[in-house]
Amino acid sequence: MRYSHSRGFNRLDVLLIAFCLTILASIPLKAQAPASTSTLERMPHLLKTADVRAMLPYFNSTLDIALQDREQSCTRSQAEVMLRNFFANHPPKDFKLIHKGSSGQGGEYLMGTLTTTAGTTFRTSIVIFEKNGQDLVHQLRFE
Repeated sequence: MRYSHSRGFNRLDVLLIAFCLTILASIPLKAQAPASTSTLERMPHLLKTADVRAMLPYFNSTLDIALQDREQSCTRSQAEVMLRNFFANHPPKDFKLIHKGSSGQGGEYLMGTLTTTAGTTFRTSIVIFEKNGQDLVHQLRFE
């Protein structure tokens, strides 16, 4: 390709630059996304980032939530409000997975520690069961 100071960039140059910028712009997005899409594997990342919107598809239509000393059964939309309020009051700094496994009743679970920006820690557990071919969160606890 020839460059001329008087002509500027030709169409091929602009397309090449646009292609390179598109590739560069997509690199950070791919680096942040977890490799696995299973509910059990995604939840630690979603808890660490407090991404309630991304959690919702992994919730059963009704689930049990325990936030500190409050425990209740609620709908997915109620859970969304509760978690948004919880994370607004306790912004996460980190989530450390301690253990994950399978229960005798056919479900999966994970246990970990959520550390907030204020230094508070919450023992966190999630119970997941399969429903209609999809693994869904049936219980979420922050104690």
